[in-house]
Amino acid sequence: MATSLDVGSGTLRYPQVLNRFGVRSYGIDLSDAGIRACVDQRWAGRFAVADGTAMPFRDGSFDLVTCMMGTVNHLSAAQRERFLAESFRTLRPGGLLVVSAWDPACRFQTFMSFYSPAEMAQLRTRLTEREPLRAECAAAGFGDVRTTPFCTFPDWLVTGAGAAGTNADRLARLVDLDRDRTAHDPTVSGQMFLLSARR
Repeated sequence: MATSLDVGSGTLRYPQVLNRFGVRSYGIDLSDAGIRACVDQRWAGRFAVADGTAMPFRDGSFDLVTCMMGTVNHLSAAQRERFLAESFRTLRPGGLLVVSAWDPACRFQTFMSFYSPAEMAQLRTRLTEREPLRAECAAAGFGDVRTTPFCTFPDWLVTGAGAAGTNADRLARLVDLDRDRTAHDPTVSGQMFLLSARR
């Protein structure tokens, strides 16, 4: 069975999704506040309070390491270097690293609206464009490093689009438009980009 680790897991959202596809999934975060507040406690055994720059796992423990929702943008350059080294170490040969990051090249970047002023100021100094992050992955030993933009539309188009009812159709159309746009122009900037890399 494939295994995965989500770094900066918060509420274990991604491990729970992957688990539905038969992946034995784990998560780590600097705090357990998210799982204590939002997660069925049966998942507690799949979570550890730990730092992604010093992972408490043996070499080659996972087939997949994820770091989603801009968690990587909270890391300094030195911390990113350690995170990438730890991801490489804990992945099995052929394993996959997947990171989603906020894209500073996006002209309609509105993600910072839910951060405090202090967090916004810190994040603005740590946003990493696609090419530098690709280079950092390559320097850590990863190969086949790819980036794909997503969320190529402003937040106001998504407001009110939910996962249920009639709004789900609207959200699905936006996802299709986003995929079509990035397929035709992979250089377009989205609010985020997805990076994948092989060990």
